[in-house]
Amino acid sequence: MYKLLVADSSFLTREGLKSLLQSLPSYKMAEVSENSLLQAEIKKSRPDVLVVDPLSFGISQQQMAALKKEFSEIQ
Repeated sequence: MYKLLVADSSFLTREGLKSLLQSLPSYKMAEVSENSLLQAEIKKSRPDVLVVDPLSFGISQQQMAALKKEFSEIQ
């Protein structure tokens, strides 16, 4: 089973992905709607894949690189 974390401020985006993934038995999805909660949710849910909208979260390229370095096991 793959664990997916969707980080997006848009409720519709998160719900759309959740609806799509519910039909796939090999995915488990967690979600976060605020940048301030992102690192805590990564540590809690330990996703295999992180889907994040850096613009809606106000995350710079340097911050994304730091996240990738800190959580190198995430794709």
